[in-house]
Amino acid sequence: MMMNPMDSPDFLKVVFDGENGTMEKPLAMAYIQNQTQPDVMDVSDGFSKGTIFKGLDKPFKPWGEK
Repeated sequence: MMMNPMDSPDFLKVVFDGENGTMEKPLAMAYIQNQTQPDVMDVSDGFSKGTIFKGLDKPFKPWGEK
């Protein structure tokens, strides 16, 4: 299991470079949650519907048809 960098005590540590007299902080930090394997459909169905991912299969229904 990977450690969340924000749990580290050094997360907000300011780095001071005595030779140059500069202070550095991280420019940015990204956090990406663990992803699960998506539910996929058969390739031939996916080709005709435009996606193999069942969660993205949103057929167009004009005027609120059911």
